[in-house]
Amino acid sequence: MQKITIIAVGSLREEYFKNAYAEYVKRISKFAKLELVLIKETNSLKEGEEILKQLSKFKITQTESGKDSVYVLNIKGTEYSSEAFAENLIKDKSHLIFIIGGSDGLSESVSKSGFNVSFGKLTFPHQLMRVFLVEQIYRSFKILNGHKYHK
Repeated sequence: MQKITIIAVGSLREEYFKNAYAEYVKRISKFAKLELVLIKETNSLKEGEEILKQLSKFKITQTESGKDSVYVLNIKGTEYSSEAFAENLIKDKSHLIFIIGGSDGLSESVSKSGFNVSFGKLTFPHQLMRVFLVEQIYRSFKILNGHKYHK
């Protein structure tokens, strides 16, 4: 079973974000073990230091086949379709780590800590990005397992 870690700044405050996130985490549990590491919201420099500290706790091994991967959600990153996201980012990885910054964005050191992925050129609140991310992870598992998933 794959392991997925989300390192995210700030907590989900609104019930509707909490409910949506919880629903997708429940759905993902059939395919992978998901762990959430929360970083206290302060400023991008302090958040960045804490993100890198948490990231250093994982034994990340970038093998030739890319078995373990760190993905930084960044508006300047590479955009994917849902199918390409599944094939290129989720498939055949043993441990995926996703990083979501806070309201002030990401420090440069965090941006350099992994492959930068964009969900589009629009700016979204970090709470909503967490919901978007788990939905896309769930969608990826459905795609990879040949299940129908609304396009």
